[in-house]
Amino acid sequence: MGPVSRFVCELEKIAAVIAKLIGTGSARAAALYEAFLAGCYVKAGRRL
Repeated sequence: MGPVSRFVCELEKIAAVIAKLIGTGSARAAALYEAFLAGCYVKAGRRL
C-alpha cells in the first residue's frame, strides 16, 4: 500500500469515528467534522 492509500485509509477511519458521534447529536461532532474537513482541504493543497 502506497503513502496515498494509507493516508486515505486513515482518513476513512477518522471519518467513521466522527460519524458515530453524529448519532448522539453532539455539538462536538460538528466541530470535529469542521476540523477534519479543514485539514483535508489543507492536505489537498499540498502534494503528497
